[in-house]
Amino acid sequence: MKKKPRSLQPAAGRMQKRAQEARALPVEQQAAFYYCGGRSKTEFAAAVVAGESAALELALDVVAGELWLCPRDGARYARSIRAALRRACEAGLLNEAQKRMLLGIELRNLERLVLRGRHSAPGVLQQRAERRIPGQMQLLQRCFGEVPALTLDSENWPEIAAPRALLQKAAQQGWFSAASAERMAATDATLLGILVHAPDDVLPAAHWLSSRPNHPEETLCYFFGWKSFSHARWQVAPWGELGKECGFILAADGTFYCAVPEWDGYFGASR
Repeated sequence: MKKKPRSLQPAAGRMQKRAQEARALPVEQQAAFYYCGGRSKTEFAAAVVAGESAALELALDVVAGELWLCPRDGARYARSIRAALRRACEAGLLNEAQKRMLLGIELRNLERLVLRGRHSAPGVLQQRAERRIPGQMQLLQRCFGEVPALTLDSENWPEIAAPRALLQKAAQQGWFSAASAERMAATDATLLGILVHAPDDVLPAAHWLSSRPNHPEETLCYFFGWKSFSHARWQVAPWGELGKECGFILAADGTFYCAVPEWDGYFGASR
């Protein structure tokens, strides 16, 4: 994932200072002070929705600071506060600086959903994130009048564990040998180099076509490609985002394709 944006650093610094101040209070008062300026969460959210300046500033710091300091927990702790900020924004109660900060927060949330929904292994959490992406884009449109372009190239996609079971399935279908499947499961960069430059040395002959397979653009596929010249990695991406990558695509049905742009597109088995 990309480095955390510097625009969140000031908020994180202010919240770190606030945490030090909170520790001087009785334990039962610390969370209310840190997150809500000493009010109950309901009272604080109401002040944010009403556009109270101090409440808006603290709310933005809470949400942005949590994204920086503890991204896994931030969404849970700040969910109701973020909802109040969105309502205040839709009501036109934020100034331009506050709107820019909230836009950065919401874009960060969209990025998190996209990485989980479109670039993580298929499963319950991935499907849940994918379902939430349209709602997040609609929210950006309502609050800010646009959905800024979100560019996440393959350097930003998370690295995942090799899909061993699917590799075994592909080997059983005859796409490559069981030995090659084991080497791919071990993320063998040497094998990746051979696959890219001399595929007939390790793949069955006459299995390459110059036509693009007819997978839907949103179909999630596993991708075996370069991390650096000496290191390989496994990632996940929708079929439609893999056209510019250099590596190998493993679809959920066990089919195996080469994506090497200088070879002019996708190649798959001739069956």
